[in-house]
Amino acid sequence: MTKKMKNLLTGVGMLGKTSTLSGREAKDRFQRLYEDNCKLMLWVAKGILHNQEDAEDAVHSAFLSMADCFDKIEVMNDRKVKGLCVLIVKHKALDIIRMRKRLSYEAVDELNLHNENPEELPEVCLELKEQKEFVKNMLERLPEISKKILIMKYYYGLDNSEISRLLNMNKKAVEMRIFRAYNKIREIIDRGEE
Repeated sequence: MTKKMKNLLTGVGMLGKTSTLSGREAKDRFQRLYEDNCKLMLWVAKGILHNQEDAEDAVHSAFLSMADCFDKIEVMNDRKVKGLCVLIVKHKALDIIRMRKRLSYEAVDELNLHNENPEELPEVCLELKEQKEFVKNMLERLPEISKKILIMKYYYGLDNSEISRLLNMNKKAVEMRIFRAYNKIREIIDRGEE
């Protein structure tokens, strides 16, 4: 565990503001969140940033953002938590790149929205696959930030305030991105370009 991460875990007193849990219980749950996801997040951040120290900064920043809405995150299932952790750390890594004025979209892998359950009936799987392809196709036509916002809102169930905190955006900007994304999708469907 890096020094930054130890400092993060010892400073989880901030959860007292946002969590209904007692300080010790909140700290233990947050530490579990960290232990379960840190290696994956570090791997993702390092793949984007190609630098260990910058990757650690991105992971640290992601965990600070997640502490702000820890109540919402801790009730998600493990699969959704992992996906949210990856999404947030990607965003934080890109923020680091933007700060350094060397943005490179080639470094970012496409978000994988494929999540099939093989135990379903074949016709249900086919219908779900078609729906996922449709959603993925619509999301690919949106700007990257709008895509992230819609995924955080509808896949992870976060509200606009939580999204604005996680992405360091104004709440009105988040609402405007959602509104514009709806209009763009509606326009695509109306033109029959599905």
